[in-house]
This record gives sequence, structure tokens and C-alpha cells, in this order.
Amino acid sequence: MTAGGSLYQLMPAAYRARDAEVGHPLRALLEVVEQEWLRLRDDVDGLYDDWFIDTCAEWVVPYIGDLLGVDIGAATSDAALSRRAYVANAIRHRRAKGTPGGLEQVARDVTGWPAHVVEYFRLLITTQNLGHPRPGNAHTPDLRATARLDLLGTPFDEIARTVDVRHADRGRGRHNIGDVGVHLWRSGAYPIAGADARAVDAEAGRWTFDPAGRDMPLYTRPGEGRSDPVSVPAPVRRLVLHRQMEALLAEPGPLFRITLSGRAVPARDLICADLTTWARPAPDPDVTRVAVDPVLGRFTLPPGVTPERVRVDFAYGAPGDIGAGPYARAAAPDAAWRAEVSRDTPGDGTLATLGEAIRAWNTRPDPRPGDRGVIVIMDSATYHEDLTGGGAVAITPGGRLALIAAPGTRPHLAGSIGAGVATGGRDAIPSELALEGLSVEGDVVIAPGDLDGLVLAGCTLLASAGSGAVRAGANPRLNVRLSRTVCSSVSLTGVPGLTMSETILYADGDAVDAADSDAVMDACTVLGRSLVRSLTASDTILRERAEVTHRQLGYVRYSYVPLDSVAPRRYRCQPTTAGPVAPGFAATSPADPGFCALTPHCPPEIATGAENGGEMGAFRFLARPRRLADLAAELRHHLRFGLEAGVFFAD
Repeated sequence: MTAGGSLYQLMPAAYRARDAEVGHPLRALLEVVEQEWLRLRDDVDGLYDDWFIDTCAEWVVPYIGDLLGVDIGAATSDAALSRRAYVANAIRHRRAKGTPGGLEQVARDVTGWPAHVVEYFRLLITTQNLGHPRPGNAHTPDLRATARLDLLGTPFDEIARTVDVRHADRGRGRHNIGDVGVHLWRSGAYPIAGADARAVDAEAGRWTFDPAGRDMPLYTRPGEGRSDPVSVPAPVRRLVLHRQMEALLAEPGPLFRITLSGRAVPARDLICADLTTWARPAPDPDVTRVAVDPVLGRFTLPPGVTPERVRVDFAYGAPGDIGAGPYARAAAPDAAWRAEVSRDTPGDGTLATLGEAIRAWNTRPDPRPGDRGVIVIMDSATYHEDLTGGGAVAITPGGRLALIAAPGTRPHLAGSIGAGVATGGRDAIPSELALEGLSVEGDVVIAPGDLDGLVLAGCTLLASAGSGAVRAGANPRLNVRLSRTVCSSVSLTGVPGLTMSETILYADGDAVDAADSDAVMDACTVLGRSLVRSLTASDTILRERAEVTHRQLGYVRYSYVPLDSVAPRRYRCQPTTAGPVAPGFAATSPADPGFCALTPHCPPEIATGAENGGEMGAFRFLARPRRLADLAAELRHHLRFGLEAGVFFAD
């Protein structure tokens, strides 16, 4: 507590003046008293907050639920899954019991995923009752109704079918008397504002929404109330965008926005098109037409239009908060040295490039052991810089530097970043470089030296022309730590430590090349081969062969390791014998929304094979099996008599 503490300031000025004359003993006493007073005030405030489900502590939620007769632990009591929303809406659930809207609300509150409920018995081809005709349930669909045909096979499909007698609760049959389908979207939509579009060919007018130039579908964002095709986190369909362009781009919260040289393109000037062949809109002297393909995440400009800068707002899809993204992050740590970078709003102490900030750190006056610095990137712009060689980060002995993306941003670096500590520059205080929230289209390279720590948290390293890797030369004390990071591979030479948690490596060849490193992997997904000195792995998927030099150290438990691997002792691992048990992924391309997410039909030995009963791999933290178990336990209390519910994944 500082000298400006509230209790001390309440003392009369005469007492404070006398206290200053004798060395501030009264201020020191009141600082201690005020600490206890603040604790007491927080405790009293917490007692009041605990009366309400919206503000109570998490441990109070089951007690409030008990007052309402809500059993929130019917299937599991995993503390990681909050049941606050389910208890808060308990009365609403009971009033709407048995209705599609009520079932949707229950599914959303229990699983945390957007849901859409379909009463499939209403979509059966049956003999019509003249007293209650259903014109939409025709035996033959109307081929002119393109809007309905476009939704064929989706949860919003309204075309009638013949009876399917298989049971819906086993995830197979749908159209049957008494069947209700609960469709869930497991992937989320992540909005990005103020990103720089990527010019695939500026002269030909070819651009992508993705700053890295990849084909990436645009996503809709979850809405309130009953679900519809544009209020769930799903890829935008061309026909939907064509029909609802004005509504989807209306303020606030437009589906996407394209800004050419500081001017936003209005909805009336946008054309929805299939840009598989990069077709350009016809030139118009009065209007700048822009063709947009939401499925591929592309747009084209007419001939003669060459803007200085193109910025976009859009949303992309991903299974969870892994890799770079506009997530909620903790505030930047306190540091004696701080710099802010923004390409959008430079000036007033804010630097325009990362290179300027790194040079300011490297040339700061009087560097000392223990110096701590932080560089905060304030926007989602693209920085075309090569931060290796002379532009690399120089860590002094005992120095620590963090490059952090501000909350809600996803900055993109089109280039590699390098760092190092001079050999022989050891200090009692560990030296460290930390990257958080960055999308890097290149490598992270650590030069040989005496760096103690390299931390990558919530970062994405994109493979482009063989890049996207973490590379480190001989650093005898270095420990590389990757947390919720996506990168192509890790290549370490003369580095003793490698620690990975909830991380994805997607190289086709050698994903981990660290023959000198003792590796620790917790809930990771590694698609390529692994070579390490020793291995300690839990809840991890090693899709390709793993080779461990020292098998007397470490272990592999609750993981998938190919049988031809040379690994330490195994405990409850898969496969046990050569057979069909193998992980199935929705996609293995980083640009795909289902990247490294397990498919709904993945063998249960993998989908529920983690130590806590969850899925193996990087998305263990999502606790999907527990969410589904809780939903199955709750649905039986909210279905009408004689109905059977089936749970289906829409993504």
C-alpha cells in the first residue's frame, strides 16, 4: 500500500504532518491495518455476491442448484465445466420442457455449444390428413426451391424423408416417429478486426481474408434465441450470403468488412461469387465492385483498382483456443522496460514496427542482469519484417523479454524471428524470451549461446516454404516450453529440455528432432515422427513412429503410440495390438476449421482414452466426452413421453 492509501488520507492533516516529522510510523501501521480491512471488505462483498447465481463463486453454484432441485452432477462433476448457466436458467427450462426451444437452451447450457433441435417426426413423408395438411412434406422436393436445396444434409434441412427405423439415440437414425435430433456445433467462431488482407496477386486483383494467404472459410457468429443458418458458428454458404447480403453486413457486427485505402466497401457494391478460378468483377467507372467467395475466403478487385492497403474484418472457425487467436489474455506483466507497437496508430510513444521495438530493447542504456522488458502489439495488422540476423532479439545475461499480443488481437508476422544470448554470458538470474499470441509465417530461431528459457504460449507458426518451425542451436541450459501452440516442427541441437502441453505439431516428416532433449508432452497431438533423448508423455497422440534413445527414463501413459515405436514403458496406451484402433482427425491442414479435432466416429479408446476420461490429444481441455455425458443425462428429464433424442455433430 502506498502513502496515498485511503485510511492514511482520512487522518487529519496535523497528524500526517507530525507523522512525517518522526519517520511515518503511523503510515506504516495503517498500511498493515488497511490490508486487513480490504480483505474483510472483499469477504463481505463476496457474501453478498454469493446470493446471486450471476455473481456467486463457482463453488456456490451447486448449493444454489440444490435449492432449485437441480442435479448438476448427474453424469459427472468435472470442475472444469461450469454449470452456472444451467442453474440460472433452471426455471426457464422447466417452463419450456419438451419444446424445441427448451431443448436447445438445455443443450447450450449443459455443453456450452450452440445447438439446434429438429423434431424429425414432422419431416416424414406420410399420408396427408385433409384436416391438417402439411404442404412442405411433399414426397418429391421442389427443384426450384434453391434455398431449401442449399440446406440439404444440414441441420436446417426441411425436405421430407421416408421412415428410418434405426434408433436416433445411437447416432444413426433420424427420420422416425418419435425422433428428435439435437445438433451441436463444437467449433467456435473467432472474430478478427483490422487484419491486413493478403495479396495473392495484387496486379490480378486476387486477395484472401487470411493474412497468410490461405483459403479459409468465413464463419458466422452465434446469436441469441432460436438457431438459424446465420446464427450458429458455421461456414458461410454462398447462396445464403447472396440472398442476405444487406442483412448480414448491417451494423452493428457485420459478417465481414473490406476496407480499401481507408474506405469500407458498402454491401451494395459486393458480389457473392465462386472464385475457384479467381474471376474478377467487370470494371465500372462509377462503382468499385468487389467479388467475395465466403467458402474459400477470397475476394477479387476489378481491373485498375490497386489500393495501398486492404484491411478486413471477419471471423474464422477453430475447434478451441489453441494457437494464435483473439482470445482473452491476462494483462501484460509489469516490467521496467515497456514498448507498444501498432501499425494502425503509431505515434505518441507507440512504435510502427516490431523491428523498431526490438532495436530499442537491444540498444537500451545501461542493460543489467535481471532486466525485464515487454513489447505489446496493439493491433491485428501484418508486419512484413525479418527479425533474424542483425534484427534479432538480443537477450543480455539474466534478461527477460516478452512479445505479447494485446487481448482481442491476432497480429501476424510475415517473417522469422531470432534471438540469443552470447556464449559465456551466464548469470544467476535465468535469461528468457517469451512469445504469446503471435501468428508467425516463418521460424523462431534461437542462436547458439546461453539462453535459459524459450516460451511460446498461444502462438501459431505457419509452414511456408519449409518454415513454421522452432529451431534452436546449442544452448546447454535451454528449456523450450510450448503451451497451446501450433507449429510445423521442433528442431533442437544441444538443448537439454523440451516441454509441451496442449500443443500441435503437424509436419509430415520429422515433427520433433531433438536427440539431445528430455521431452515432456502433456496432451499434445504430434502428426509426424519424433526423435528425443527421453520421453515422458501423458494423454498424447503420437501418430507416427517415436524413437527414444534412453528408454530407462520417463514413461508413456494414456497415449497413442504406434507399435513400431521405440519408446519407454507404456501404461494404458493404444494400440495394444496391431488393429484398427487409430486416431481419426477431421482435418490435418492448419487452415481447415476442424484442424486436428477428433472425428465423432473416432474409436472410444482414443476419444475417451485420457486419464480423466476425456479425449487424447491437444483438445483434451475441451472435455467433450463429459459434456456429452451430462447432456445425455439431462435430456431424458426434458423430453416428452415417447420421444427419443439423438445427438449429432454439425461440424
